[in-house]
Amino acid sequence: MRFTIMSDPHTAFKEIKKSLIEFHAKCGRDAYKEWAETGMPDSADGDTQNLAFRLLEHTAQLYRLTGDEDVLTGLQDLPDDNKCMLVRSACAAIDVEGTISRLDILAQEEDLDGDDLLAIENTLLHRDTLGLVQYLAERTAFPLLTKGFNRDLSYALGVAQGELKRLDAAFKKIPKAVLTAGRVVLDGVRQAVVVNVPHNAWWLRDPVLEGVAEALVNAFKFKNS
Repeated sequence: MRFTIMSDPHTAFKEIKKSLIEFHAKCGRDAYKEWAETGMPDSADGDTQNLAFRLLEHTAQLYRLTGDEDVLTGLQDLPDDNKCMLVRSACAAIDVEGTISRLDILAQEEDLDGDDLLAIENTLLHRDTLGLVQYLAERTAFPLLTKGFNRDLSYALGVAQGELKRLDAAFKKIPKAVLTAGRVVLDGVRQAVVVNVPHNAWWLRDPVLEGVAEALVNAFKFKNS
């Protein structure tokens, strides 16, 4: 997405945020329409998993940027069977193996260069997306779980949570580099969000505000770890 650079930083930020809201709103609508047209898809199908992931991703991004609960209405209005399939499919799309491998390689490097830091920035943005999908998957699933709806649903959520814990453990091997990269690439996210979700988003902590020393100790204390 290309943005026009403006002399007034405040005006530029507002325009960028507006563009992001419009982008996620459109992508979310398109994904919802496509999902609604699939009927009862197969959760083991790769295309279904990717579609479910995109639907939760863009819906969660839009909700976080606007704080508008109505953004979530479409998901809440889906039939229970369909919601269950949506959550299971999205969770199945959470694959961290390649990302962990890249982080493990970086952890072996004695000195990280600009390209390495860029790779970490991209990985942090990916972690943010995964966290949003997990958040909305759990929120969507909660009413179903209280009904004792489906053991497979609990299993899918547990596997996804386990995958993200594995990814977070890989980040812990390079905490200083993660803090350095995160201060730059995530600053705009911190400023733009209206709702702080996911609630345990360690990658969105601001080391400048919290103090770098404190952040090094606390940034990787994960919920339920």
